[in-house]
Amino acid sequence: MSDPAVKVDLVGRTALVTGGTRGIGRAVALELAAAGARVAVHGRSASGAAEVSAALAAQGSAAGTFLADLTDAGATERLVAEATAALPAIDTLVLVDLDHVAESNVNRQVQALGSSLGQAKVLALQQRVADIHPGCRV
Repeated sequence: MSDPAVKVDLVGRTALVTGGTRGIGRAVALELAAAGARVAVHGRSASGAAEVSAALAAQGSAAGTFLADLTDAGATERLVAEATAALPAIDTLVLVDLDHVAESNVNRQVQALGSSLGQAKVLALQQRVADIHPGCRV
């Protein structure tokens, strides 16, 4: 669905797309790959991962798919370790989550701080990533 008038060159970049096995995340992963990026695709569904992996392979993209429950800190750490072991340094992070930080998130999500309650999750996590790794594009 790329607009041929819009040229984006992401050759040499590596992106991690959370929620990349379906819907908006899948479309973003395919577009990033079409622009030349290596793509690490996160999801929770093995069948969804297989489908997006096949679609990326069909376009000749260097990609990997990784399963993890992002509400589990250990699984999130494994996701990052596996993705960075399989693909060169991740320098772009794409977050797909249309929810807001709620008080019930505080004990299980890295972006959930007292100061981020009510904020869009992607904006809160964008700030946390910038605090941790200022060179990463979110």
